[in-house]
Amino acid sequence: MIGRMIVMVGVLVVSAVAMGQPMSDRVPEGAMVYVGWAGSEGMPGGYAQSHLKAVLESSNVAAVFNDMLPRLMQKMGQRDGEAAMVWQLASAIGGPMWRHSSAVYFAGVDFRAAAGPSPRVGIICQAGKDADGLFGQLKGLVDGPLAGAPFPVKVFRVGDIVGIATGYDDEELAMAGKESPKRPKAISVAGKFVQALGQVQKDAVVVAYVDVEAMVGLIDEGVRLSDDPQELAQWQKARDGLGLGGVQRVIMTGGFEGRDWTWQGFVGAPNPRTGLVGLIGGKALSDATLKLVPVSATAMEAAGLDLVGLMDGVRSVGAGMDAEFGKQFDATVAQINQSLGMDLRKDLLAAFGSEWVSYSDPASTGSGAMGTVLANRLAKAAEVEKGLTKLEGWINQEMANAMKGEKVKIAIESSQINGMDVHTLKVPLVAPSWAIKDGVFYAGLYPQVVVVAAGNKGKSILENESFVGLRKRLGGQNAVTISYVDLPKTAPGAYQVVLPLVQLGVGFADLYGVKTPPLVVPPLGALMGHLSATEDCFWTDNAGWHYKALTPFPGAKVLASDANIGVASAAMAASILLPAVSSARERAMRVKCMSNMIQIGRGIMLYANDNKGKFPADFGTLVTTADMHPEVFVCPGRGTGLPAGVAQNVRDPAKLAAAAKWVNEHADYVYVGAKLNNNAPADVILAYEKPENHGGQGINMLFGDGHVEWVRMPAAMERVKKQEGK
Repeated sequence: MIGRMIVMVGVLVVSAVAMGQPMSDRVPEGAMVYVGWAGSEGMPGGYAQSHLKAVLESSNVAAVFNDMLPRLMQKMGQRDGEAAMVWQLASAIGGPMWRHSSAVYFAGVDFRAAAGPSPRVGIICQAGKDADGLFGQLKGLVDGPLAGAPFPVKVFRVGDIVGIATGYDDEELAMAGKESPKRPKAISVAGKFVQALGQVQKDAVVVAYVDVEAMVGLIDEGVRLSDDPQELAQWQKARDGLGLGGVQRVIMTGGFEGRDWTWQGFVGAPNPRTGLVGLIGGKALSDATLKLVPVSATAMEAAGLDLVGLMDGVRSVGAGMDAEFGKQFDATVAQINQSLGMDLRKDLLAAFGSEWVSYSDPASTGSGAMGTVLANRLAKAAEVEKGLTKLEGWINQEMANAMKGEKVKIAIESSQINGMDVHTLKVPLVAPSWAIKDGVFYAGLYPQVVVVAAGNKGKSILENESFVGLRKRLGGQNAVTISYVDLPKTAPGAYQVVLPLVQLGVGFADLYGVKTPPLVVPPLGALMGHLSATEDCFWTDNAGWHYKALTPFPGAKVLASDANIGVASAAMAASILLPAVSSARERAMRVKCMSNMIQIGRGIMLYANDNKGKFPADFGTLVTTADMHPEVFVCPGRGTGLPAGVAQNVRDPAKLAAAAKWVNEHADYVYVGAKLNNNAPADVILAYEKPENHGGQGINMLFGDGHVEWVRMPAAMERVKKQEGK
């Protein structure tokens, strides 16, 4: 009960301060994570003239939190007393924190505490007139439900500042200040934090900060103290593979810029960056790519993405963390290359350009994500067309084989439209299509979308005053990614989606007999006067990564009916390439299983040589006598996990016997050669895969002469039944 209480209270309190300005003069400098909030009664001067204030005043959002939710929880509490108590307690604490300047921080873990690892977490609130009530509520929490906590929990107060912290034997260490020489310095004077703050908005309403260096060091310490060499090695590989050692700190702020709201962020990761971190970033987007977007587009996302660099980077990072990943990655790529009759990396991926853009343009392709266009200015258009055509042929063959005997057909077909080849996957509901025109690759969920996009020769978004103005305000000329939404044009369509979603939430209160406010969301007319275009940019330099966004008010993007074009683009790419990737992965799994069964066949023959020609009684015998790892008996596509002791395959006889037992009970292959010997006919089956290993398409079978053959269903099962005499 105590654990659940802590989690529930923590979630509610953190959500209350999820928009915060720091009390940086009270948070200890050792804080690794900290979030602060200026308080609804302590907003800076910019709030009075902001779009946010106007929108809140025209809605009933405050009534939802101040009246409806408490009464709803009271009703539900009649059925669940514990839930009601938690809610009432969290409301009592969260209310003052919402109104007044507050901060939440995490200062690490005391691994050497007498009672075991003790997290150091603090919540501080300058509660003003609510200080007495808040202190009493926290004191009651500590003396009551949290009295049996496995680590020290302290409540403290200095004037109207009230706080609660865990992991400190002396509460004076839980808050910075000059009242006592015991108190630590504040994070506001810590060089690392001051440096990070210099990259973002200094007078923010909300700030969130993470000292990544300290967090990585904390994990290092915890793993080392676990005294588990294997766990330490795995963590070090993950840390280095991800490149976390090069990330210093992260900071995010939110506040007012004129009447608008701005988010600003910075990740301190100086060059050179390595691992997965090193894959993030790139060159600034060119105007040539942005010119592909029509001037009337209402939503647009552009980003740099080098497909070859991504492929090589994923392989390098994965192999650095797990050597087996590198082997499987290479095997999969080799299988794809063999199937396609080309080098996927060199002949196709390298021929794409490194900049991608997706957009939605109601004037040409209709409103909504279904009209989304994905475009890429190609490096080598002829090679892309040749490579994609080969890919299509392979996909069509694979789908034809998979659907042999079925009454329906799925295929990609090509049609000549407006002087270009438009390739379309013919399936119900959507018809993912692509074409190449004037060196540009276009894709969409319908051929109509592709044809219109490829034929667009009008003005571009670079002549859209709204986009150009925001780009200039954000410093987006050096942006690696840009996202833009014209909210005044998308809101009318999105509003009809927002209303039922909100009603879905508040409607539950009505079902419990709790009266709900009539206008939780303002009328559309009240919103329209406070909407403008929104844009965000991401760029990199030698110091790290930078982010800035401008929006009328926090959450305004819910009114962007076309803002999910990134999701649509991903769905589009997946719908075109997923059959190929899925089939290639399955072929790689077949190759791996074939390799496994070849090893099993060799093990059987070696065993027979040492045992007068007799084959082993079971698979487990090969584990105990032939030094065969249990992993050989697992199909990688089934997801069968090896228990820790089995995976280690140690030399302890007892553990080796346990590994053999596990293999006999859980192997993904079936052994039928127990009663045979090395005089068995070449075509007799010694072992075969379980029918479900590869989706019922077929199985690998091991024969008497040691060769392995892929046999399609149901012919494979007929051969098994024939040998078994059924």
